[in-house]
Amino acid sequence: MVNPENYCYESPLSMKKHYGAIILILLLVSIFTSCNKSLPNKEFKKGNLLYNPTIPNTLVEKTGNFLVEQHFFTDDNPTTIVLEQTKDTFLLIIVVEKLYLTDTSYDYAFRQLAQKAQINLFDKRPTFAELADRNLKIARRIR
Repeated sequence: MVNPENYCYESPLSMKKHYGAIILILLLVSIFTSCNKSLPNKEFKKGNLLYNPTIPNTLVEKTGNFLVEQHFFTDDNPTTIVLEQTKDTFLLIIVVEKLYLTDTSYDYAFRQLAQKAQINLFDKRPTFAELADRNLKIARRIR
C-alpha cells in the first residue's frame, strides 16, 4: 500500500517562486540566440564578442581582454559587443536594453571606450561606438 505522506507535493501557488527564474533563463537564452547573427563569437567572462570573420584572431583576443580590463565584460552581467572593421575604420556595436537606446546619460562612457580602443587596440585608426538592440538593429552612433 502507498503511503501519501512519503510524497512531496507542491501546490501551484508555491511554484510561483520558480516562475521568475524560469522567465530569466528563457530571456537570457532568447537574447543570446537573437544576437548571434551567424557571426563568429568568443566568450570573455559573461561577455560575448561577435566579430567579422576577416578580423585576425589575435586582434579579437586582444579586444576581448581589453573589454574585460575596461569592465564591459564581467562575471556579473551578460553583455554582447560586435567588432566590425571596414578598411581602416573600426566599429564597436554595443548591444543594450531598449531603455538605453535613447538615454544619452551613458554616451560619455561609450565614447571613452571607443577612444581607448582606438589608442590601445587599433593603432589610432578611426573607431566609433554604436548602440544596437538585441536584434543588432543599430539605433544610433555615439558622437
